[in-house]
Amino acid sequence: MLNQWEMRLRKYTFLYGGIIALGILVFSCKNHKVPSAEALFFSDSLNTTWSILDCKSIVPVGNSMIVKDSVIILAGHLDGKFLHCYNIGNGELLGSYISLGQGPDEIINPWTVNLSDTISIFDLAKKSLMFYDKDYNFIKAVSLSKKDKPMSVVVPVSSELAIFKVPLQTSTDDDYYGWEMSYLSNPNKTVSRYDDLPSCVENNPRALGVINALMVLSPDKKHFAYGTTTGGVLQTFDISNNSFKPIISEYLFPVEFDADGKVIRETRHIGFTALTADNSYLYGAFAGTTDEFESTKIGIWNWDGTPELLIKTDAPILSMTKDEMSNKLYALIYENEEFKLAYISMPD
Repeated sequence: MLNQWEMRLRKYTFLYGGIIALGILVFSCKNHKVPSAEALFFSDSLNTTWSILDCKSIVPVGNSMIVKDSVIILAGHLDGKFLHCYNIGNGELLGSYISLGQGPDEIINPWTVNLSDTISIFDLAKKSLMFYDKDYNFIKAVSLSKKDKPMSVVVPVSSELAIFKVPLQTSTDDDYYGWEMSYLSNPNKTVSRYDDLPSCVENNPRALGVINALMVLSPDKKHFAYGTTTGGVLQTFDISNNSFKPIISEYLFPVEFDADGKVIRETRHIGFTALTADNSYLYGAFAGTTDEFESTKIGIWNWDGTPELLIKTDAPILSMTKDEMSNKLYALIYENEEFKLAYISMPD
């Protein structure tokens, strides 16, 4: 089963969609330096164990999830469908929706998923943002094919605007990434841009564009966060005024490269394997070591950038979401060589 776990880390973004960003790991490790990771100096910590739901037909590499109306919605490929609903009480599979295929209401290569009242999926193959209602009925497809820059993340922040992850304008190298907030109706019309290279990665700029990465918006759409899985870059922003105000920019966990610029897998660190958020806090599951099975820790930061709490759990975490009604974190975990849905109760 180790191969399945490693497959999830390697193919997390390429095959199974989710909140992701694409890049190429081809830079040198010369002068590689990791700054002190002040973002990991948590003021408190606790140990806890997952409570397991008795689920069948679990998506083995689900990578985006949300709880709505006592239903867990998990995104990932399973039996030709992409969204799967589970009873929050007993884990029963209630149904699977949104077909994979070539049809106008189907998706081919789901690359960015945003689960909220309206579901949006960026289909990289179609270069379109696909919208579905709360009952998973197709609403419309918004073509973004005229965007004049390569894009790997597209997440709506309103009915008119979306965040795009694009190459930095200040660089001639397409593997250095920045952020744009642009109109969906005209993706080349940009409202704001964050085009600065954070000082934490100045010696390792392509760390921002590694292939395994995640992005999450707060429910009120006032903040967003980006974290890499290969290595550990964490960026958070205040976007409440439709502009990018950086809060956290930290390079937390190192990645080493050989002479050809390829990742040395034996020494590369695993960063963030899941991100979720509410309007007060960011929650990030991470390993911080070279062992995939140590992604059992959950860091909690408030949106001003202060690390508040470190939760140490007993199983690796692949995806998670916060349920405000019950004050629980639900997650897809890996335990006893099986993928399972589980939850932990959060402290008051």
